[in-house]
Amino acid sequence: MDAPAVMGVGFRRAMRRERVFRDRENPMDIYTEDQLYVRNRFGRRNILFILNLIDNAIAHVSSRSFSLPSILQLLICLRFLGCGSFLTVVGDTMPRVSKSTVCRCVRRVALALHRLMPELIVMPVGVRETRVKRGFAEIAGKYGGSVGPLHCRIVALSYCRIIAYSFYYS
Repeated sequence: MDAPAVMGVGFRRAMRRERVFRDRENPMDIYTEDQLYVRNRFGRRNILFILNLIDNAIAHVSSRSFSLPSILQLLICLRFLGCGSFLTVVGDTMPRVSKSTVCRCVRRVALALHRLMPELIVMPVGVRETRVKRGFAEIAGKYGGSVGPLHCRIVALSYCRIIAYSFYYS
């Protein structure tokens, strides 16, 4: 055989790749309640509650090409958001999906949750706001007057400035 003919066969083989359909087990059936919480930061009941809210927004119209079910899409997104890892790592540890599939799942689920944000996240007003402020004051001492934590840390700034400075920069 001559060289151009061999290159043509290799080129055609490289362009046509076999499709691989993987067996994707359902983590909801495999893991216990504690294992689900450790992996996704939510328990089984809360995962099903979130899935019930966003199922219509993230479900695929057809089941062509073995598309990911809504529950796996949600679990992939919760795992990514919960552990803050790379897309590849999440894809390798969950139901063995590619990085691009993980990216699409995270985007689809995050947008569906974003659309529900005005209904689900409500800042306290009136009497409830006063109760929340009082609760923070009981927990954090002189750090009252707040409705929520600042950057997930409560730092008493009105105490000695040297201690606050060393805490902040250590």
